[in-house]
Amino acid sequence: MSEINTESPRRFATRILPWLISLIFFAIYLATLNRWVSANSLGLVAQISGWDGQVPFQSPLMWLITRPLKLLGDQNLPLAANVMTALLAALNVGLLARCVAIFPADRTHAQRIRGQIEGLPMDAPLNWAPPILAAGLLGFQLTFWENATVVTGEMLNLFLFAMAVRCLAQYRLDERDLRLQQFAFVVGLGCANDW
Repeated sequence: MSEINTESPRRFATRILPWLISLIFFAIYLATLNRWVSANSLGLVAQISGWDGQVPFQSPLMWLITRPLKLLGDQNLPLAANVMTALLAALNVGLLARCVAIFPADRTHAQRIRGQIEGLPMDAPLNWAPPILAAGLLGFQLTFWENATVVTGEMLNLFLFAMAVRCLAQYRLDERDLRLQQFAFVVGLGCANDW
């Protein structure tokens, strides 16, 4: 398939806009962050800090990425884990925006007559609107927001799923085998973390 022209107006919607959306949602989630342990996060915070005394056989990836947080001490651990969750949630929203931006646009009759290449992202002046709408619908959804401001482990699982979807969407766009290898790796991580 043909490559996307980086000088095209698509560049903003596919490359820059998802990062801007992630930054905005990270700031929003930080402003509304739970500063301590909640009822939903008590078990995971106890597991991260080692209070339960058990070896974590479930969610090994969560255990691995939260291991450095233990260096901050028990007093700062809940806040640091919640900040990490807010970051993962913001990245999830950004990945959704990226996937929506690179999904192929439906071609109109005039585009088919002109012979424009099928399967490319939308090239219209309002190509930024669908990613923003999708990000807003996900990012401001109440259950997602609640899980974005307190560590529950759900955001890591969703991040792995979103990365897998992004790999497939990117493969559809550029047909590089590396995307399928990335997909397999991310799915393997996701299955190991939460089958």
